[in-house]
Amino acid sequence: MSKILSFDMGKINTAFALTEEGRLIKCGTVKRPISDLTDKNFNSQKMRFITEIKELMEDLSKDDAVVVERFQMRQFNSGAQIELISVMLGLIASQSPCAVYPVTAATWKNSYLNTYGENTMEAFFNDAYSEHECDAIGLGLWYFEKETQKKSAFLKKFHGSTPVVHRQT
Repeated sequence: MSKILSFDMGKINTAFALTEEGRLIKCGTVKRPISDLTDKNFNSQKMRFITEIKELMEDLSKDDAVVVERFQMRQFNSGAQIELISVMLGLIASQSPCAVYPVTAATWKNSYLNTYGENTMEAFFNDAYSEHECDAIGLGLWYFEKETQKKSAFLKKFHGSTPVVHRQT
């Protein structure tokens, strides 16, 4: 496993991060999420979403990984929101050239809390990225550390400095 493409899923804000060997390559927000399953344009939304996801996955090989944050019911979530995100997760999994690993937010965030002593990825990243980008970055780097038993070079040297990364526009 060299590259990890990670996603923090949301109905409006779905963020991604691409890391390679524990280094952040790029991150950003998916521009064309599926917004409505009842919309008569669902199939065109689906195709636009798939096109964007395929572009993000174009450099992945079968030895890489896609890690997605599982979407779980919370007090303020609606059934429609859960449906939309589940559809997008399924489309990501169906398009991936490599294994896909769904992870709960609590699993990776509690691990970071225990390792780095920070309450949130937003605090760790010093407001350099959006909340969703922070989660996508953190998820990908957590998975790298878990699988390789190495510390991410990005996380080791980031604290107190400004990162250099290409933000997807």
